[in-house]
Amino acid sequence: MLISVSGIGPRAAMSILSQLTPEKFALAVTTGDTKAISKAPGVGAKTAARVVLELKDKIAKDITSASSSADYGVVTADEGDKLSEAVNALLVLGYTKAEALSVTRALDIPSMSLEDIIREALKKLMKA
Repeated sequence: MLISVSGIGPRAAMSILSQLTPEKFALAVTTGDTKAISKAPGVGAKTAARVVLELKDKIAKDITSASSSADYGVVTADEGDKLSEAVNALLVLGYTKAEALSVTRALDIPSMSLEDIIREALKKLMKA
């Protein structure tokens, strides 16, 4: 999937995947975390942005199709909805839909950034 991105060859793809696990890579793409992707040697900010732009929909589609046969699924909502993006990020990390929803509903979503929502949800999930 990485090689299908314009400007990403085998060397850059291997560099990214040696820096990030497939799960962390999927999370970085779905949350738009270009900084995590650009930490890979030979991958700059523009290339990381292109990876996110071109793969975000493909990875979301793969997660949705994979989760349709499992007990957890990707929350569908309006594009840019912080709650759904946070829940999707938790799903990518391996939490169930019920866990992700229960933990994010307890947070003050409107006043928090997406990164803060995910961070606080992970803290609560780690305590449970």
